[in-house]
Amino acid sequence: MRRTAHKRRRGESGSALIPVLALILACSMIVTAVIAMSQLNVYTMTAHVKQQKSMYLCEGAANRIQWLVAAERNLNPNVSYDTFDYADYEYDRFLPDGVEHEMDYHGTPVKFRITDAAAGLDFSRTLRLNTLNRLKMNTATDAEFTDTMTTLDNQLRDYTDADDVVTDDGREESGFQLLGQLPLPRNAEFQYREELFFIPEFTALFPPDENGRLSAIRMIPPESLRRITVTTTVQQSGGQRPGFGMQQQQQPQRRTQTTNLFVTQPNIFGAPDLYLSNVFDLEESQLYDIREGIRQYQTERTPLEDVIDSTVFQALKNRSYLAWTPGRAYTVIVTPANGEPAKRLAFTWINPDQISGPEDGIVRYLEWMFF
Repeated sequence: MRRTAHKRRRGESGSALIPVLALILACSMIVTAVIAMSQLNVYTMTAHVKQQKSMYLCEGAANRIQWLVAAERNLNPNVSYDTFDYADYEYDRFLPDGVEHEMDYHGTPVKFRITDAAAGLDFSRTLRLNTLNRLKMNTATDAEFTDTMTTLDNQLRDYTDADDVVTDDGREESGFQLLGQLPLPRNAEFQYREELFFIPEFTALFPPDENGRLSAIRMIPPESLRRITVTTTVQQSGGQRPGFGMQQQQQPQRRTQTTNLFVTQPNIFGAPDLYLSNVFDLEESQLYDIREGIRQYQTERTPLEDVIDSTVFQALKNRSYLAWTPGRAYTVIVTPANGEPAKRLAFTWINPDQISGPEDGIVRYLEWMFF
């Protein structure tokens, strides 16, 4: 009897140990999960904090870059890309040519590229038809391409006109509904460049760049910012002052004129392949030669005239179709280069005439976007 009771007690104690061990295992799993979630939160929060910090970093670098560009324009107001050579200068130059620059911003390396906001093709209301006609140059015998451009033209017309009449191969409200893009179309002129993403036929011809931006197309600013008032200072020659035998230096005079920021041709760095090949009637090998020359210019700072075939280069210098001087509206993409999680900043502004900044103290940004 005693031996049987002892065995029974031993069996019962063993049975009670199983739920205790299960409880300990469950608690350990819960603790492990809590620790893992805590570590995950630390990592995700660290990445978020670094991204937020990078936004402040990019903003500060943007301010410094604007001063560098203003100083550049004041020191070197006349620049032509077809003869420019970085090796001619002992200091860095800050031109809107897509060359990568790097600066140390309070201990953090920052990379940035400066481009011309008017470097690409113009699809605004005033110059869209001119752009489409340029793209069809030297393609009269290419029926397929001509049909493609006609379709694109009809798509753009239907998007911007005020009626609901669908043109051949066009798209009005019902067509955008099938694409899940209501309440498009706008039925008015484009207000910003990125609206062109809504037209698949357009992005098929002009795909976005590595940053997801339509860099081959120039910005479409508000009409009020397409024209700016420029004030220049003109130094008058000295003249004789009556009764004195010495010259008197006259006070400089200030002249004011209105300048249109977006009427120049696309420049060599912003013109897409389709424009270059059709306007200048280039072969595929010649187009590759141009792209390779631009790549060497922007990465190794080799003069364009040294790396592009001389015959092609002379044809490209036709200023009726390409601009070779910097404009007034600049776009900069700033990227922290320390290898940590970070946001990039793209901003566009109108560079003032004076290194001290706009006379009213207000910088008017056409774009300010983190991505």
